[in-house]
Amino acid sequence: MVAAWCTVCIMSSCLGDNDEITYYDDTAITAFAVSTVNCYQYVTSKSGTDSLVKTTISGSSYKFYIDQLNHEIYNPDSLPYGTDAAHVLCSVSTRNGGQLAIQSMTSDTLMIFNTNDSVNFSQPRKVFVYSNRGTSFQAYTVKVNVHQEQANAFHWNLMAEGTELSALQGMKAIWSGGKMYVWGTANGLTTNIWATADDGASWTMPVPQWNGVLDGNAWKNVVAWNGKMYALSHGMLVATTDGTDLDVVAQAPQLKQLLAAGTGKIYGVNTDGQMTSSTDGGQTWQPETMDTGAEWLPTREVSGCLLKVAADKEEERIVVVGNRDGETYAADANALVWGKLEDYGPNAIAHSWIFYNTDSSNRNLLPRLNQLSVTTYGEGMVALGLGGFGQCTESPLTAIYESRDGGINWRKRSYLPLPASIDKGANALTMAADDRQCLWIICGGQVWRGKLNKLSWDNPQTIFTK
Repeated sequence: MVAAWCTVCIMSSCLGDNDEITYYDDTAITAFAVSTVNCYQYVTSKSGTDSLVKTTISGSSYKFYIDQLNHEIYNPDSLPYGTDAAHVLCSVSTRNGGQLAIQSMTSDTLMIFNTNDSVNFSQPRKVFVYSNRGTSFQAYTVKVNVHQEQANAFHWNLMAEGTELSALQGMKAIWSGGKMYVWGTANGLTTNIWATADDGASWTMPVPQWNGVLDGNAWKNVVAWNGKMYALSHGMLVATTDGTDLDVVAQAPQLKQLLAAGTGKIYGVNTDGQMTSSTDGGQTWQPETMDTGAEWLPTREVSGCLLKVAADKEEERIVVVGNRDGETYAADANALVWGKLEDYGPNAIAHSWIFYNTDSSNRNLLPRLNQLSVTTYGEGMVALGLGGFGQCTESPLTAIYESRDGGINWRKRSYLPLPASIDKGANALTMAADDRQCLWIICGGQVWRGKLNKLSWDNPQTIFTK
């Protein structure tokens, strides 16, 4: 009764005695948008002082969707953290001249919805639209979504400390089958595999069901492909799904190093020093073309990354990052980066591997770091390592580097901080990302896991059908 009375008041106040009106029985909200809104955020100056800064945001950049089935109106792309949702100006369109009312935040009372006045949308609000005949109405729940956390805030959690992993002098983390595995060596003679559940708090060593042992370099040559982990050991290519059952894929595949894995191929270096690839799980290998000589291939601390190509779903980019031998190439100051565009389309083009030059024309090169570890993360790749060697004099664990252009430029990012209490005296380091966009750092006996906030945000439904 209150709603009907409110509607009559709205319509009667707008009509004169001589107006000719066409009345309709049906109506709906057909469009909803917010105009400029205020946003308050803290900004840190170079001196470390925090100041609250007011900015304005154009609401037109945040589209609102109307779910006519469930009578919900919302913005799937939330307004930035710090937006003042308590003072929002909005515009609303209705079908057949429907009249609008909004329910109080504290009672069932309805008030005229005036788009010239700011509205408090700090919580979901009920908005009613009445047919201009006054015989029917539709009720919508309007949600103005605002992020409750800063997009580029990164939080680390110490999952474990003082673990058995502290005994390793070399390690490489691999995410496979819903678990994080660490392949490593404690004495340089054999490689052991450690596995954890997704919490990272406890680690166990699977008992290999295999007659042999993995040699001391096997941990350096591990890639994950199609649910299995592949490694080179004693001249053989072996594969395992869980670190327990190891199968020999090939007795003598003419390989000396594994580099990376894409969607359809595993990549490596053959005994002639040339890049090669396999599409059948390592049973057969085909040569890859390279634009530069094999002397520029990395031979230590090698990481392979798979990057999706946004413009073409049938293409992907494979990037290999690593260092050369420290004694032979003592003058190196930067890591070596190679990239290849892999085309899986019906008219696929065979692309060559391209070496990204390390000359002075690029001022944003990745430093040559001991225990260098690189992984795909967020909008590109991230890299971390212990202190520099050769001509690189960087101190241990100074920063995480990020590349958003496929490995050409690498920059330190303030939104990717290192854990404050990370063990900078550790002898071994590795880093990897899981399939939930969490970044893991295993540093000595410490296990750290963190995530960039925006990578956790959901993508809700935006298309509705009758």
